[in-house]
Amino acid sequence: MLLDLLDPCKVLARSRYNMLEPRESWELTGQVPNVVFPSGLIVEEYDDQGFARFDSPFRLYYGAADTVVGLFTGRVSELIEAATA
Repeated sequence: MLLDLLDPCKVLARSRYNMLEPRESWELTGQVPNVVFPSGLIVEEYDDQGFARFDSPFRLYYGAADTVVGLFTGRVSELIEAATA
């Protein structure tokens, strides 16, 4: 979901597809099976105003099945493209 910078109650775009969903065996089995949830996001590069650069790499840490922690990597541009697809 992509929210307006000045009015975060306003949804600018929302993906038709899940951007994060359980697929791997370790995401499908555990204390709470078939569950993944974001835990932390680290963006590598910011512009002069403190906003994430469009082409910046990121790391998304997420919990899976309440048993393990996963790591998803990509670029900010990929997140924005997925949110508007």
